[in-house]
Amino acid sequence: AKSPYSFEANILTSMNEQLTEMYPIQRADRHKILIQYFKDYCIETSEWNQQIWNLFHTSKKVDWIKVGESSSYDRHEKFTQEGKDIMKDFIFNKDLDGFLKEIISQNRFNIETYTISSMVIEIFDSWENFENDLNRKDESQYQNLEEFNRFYKKYAAVNHSKAIEFDFENITVKY
Repeated sequence: AKSPYSFEANILTSMNEQLTEMYPIQRADRHKILIQYFKDYCIETSEWNQQIWNLFHTSKKVDWIKVGESSSYDRHEKFTQEGKDIMKDFIFNKDLDGFLKEIISQNRFNIETYTISSMVIEIFDSWENFENDLNRKDESQYQNLEEFNRFYKKYAAVNHSKAIEFDFENITVKY
């Protein structure tokens, strides 16, 4: 497969979304391939882009769990620790500034207020883990970290539960 692995990753993900195992590549092997695509792309890429999100999402592990004695199955998806570790490695060793810009969301109903994406919980397992990881970084080494930390403190003060007003000076927030 050639980078950026979009086509191949989407096909393997579509296979994983099927209950039946009718493909020559088993589910566990497909998942390993998807993780490798994500890892390889993160190695060869230096700046945050949408493909990183896409490959992170395709690297989810999909399991089908039988429901009781019936013939029904429930689909369960989760991000694996390996996928999270690859993501965190990219964030903290390649483009923390890009990630911080990406996770800030402008409120559609009040454009002067902002939140932080709940994807932080998916990647770091808790707000506390995210905050602790950020606190290990030297603000002077990053373009956006000092301003993000000021914003984050205000957002944490409302228990990460509602949009807050903030006047960004350096970080350009996408609508």
